[in-house]
Amino acid sequence: MKRLCILLLVTAFIFTFAGTVFAFDVSVFVDDNKVSFPDQKPFIDENARTLVPIRFIAEEMGAEVGWDGKTELVTIEKEGVLINLTIGEQKAQVNEAWKTFDTKAMLKNARTMVPLRFISETIGAAVEWDENTKTVYIRTDGESVESSQATQDLTEQDEARIKTYQARTKEYMESLGATILIDDYLTFEEHYAQYPQGAMITYNGAMEIYQNYFKNAEVNFISDPKLVYQTYDTYYGVRGVLQIKQKSLSPAIVISNTREIPIEGLTSGQWYEADVEFINSYTAIDKDTIGWKIRFINLLSEFTPVTR
Repeated sequence: MKRLCILLLVTAFIFTFAGTVFAFDVSVFVDDNKVSFPDQKPFIDENARTLVPIRFIAEEMGAEVGWDGKTELVTIEKEGVLINLTIGEQKAQVNEAWKTFDTKAMLKNARTMVPLRFISETIGAAVEWDENTKTVYIRTDGESVESSQATQDLTEQDEARIKTYQARTKEYMESLGATILIDDYLTFEEHYAQYPQGAMITYNGAMEIYQNYFKNAEVNFISDPKLVYQTYDTYYGVRGVLQIKQKSLSPAIVISNTREIPIEGLTSGQWYEADVEFINSYTAIDKDTIGWKIRFINLLSEFTPVTR
């Protein structure tokens, strides 16, 4: 009797484990855009494969999806590649050929879940898995995701892009009740030379002062003297590329105008970049120091993941 009980327990354990779905919070980015899954989320199955709701991924990748409920056949088509995949099978017809893979498509909560890597690579995309952050990166141009490197130095193209945000600065400052005066980015260089202790505005590197304006995050700021401009009165802005890594599952925090504002949508442990401006005033930092004090932080673009 004792042996029978042990056998039943072992059998129950085996069948329970065999059907395990690993409950990781898996994130998916397609060409640096985070894919939103409104109901059924991606998951890792018992074969250690990432399954995703096909419709949301396909639409982000520019593919068309079809579904035959009677035969449980899903079709995915993009640029001359047609995939026919039946629920429960470990093979798919790709145009005229048959290909096998090591897991099965399935229905879950009325969503068609398909193996992400097989589908993505079959229609010509490149896929990379970040084990530390449980994040999938897909590039539809087929280039390695590693090619999306973090900014090291600003190029002329970077500077030209960063100078195009006048409307966003005007809107942001007017929301604070300020009258805007934006110059041509040239006049500040003489001010910078006159007040070298104003190096709280930094170029091509991070300084502790920037870190002090963020919580639960590691940051780096890359800029150039040519990207400093006057906003109004004694306020000056400096624009550049902000690099940020959220340290834990709690959102990173940016402190602007004494307000703590959470930055949503970041995955902990992953580096991101965005164009940003710090708006500063030349004032007393403490009783012994005159310098540039950050008053406002204005994010100018969306954060995108990068590899450092």
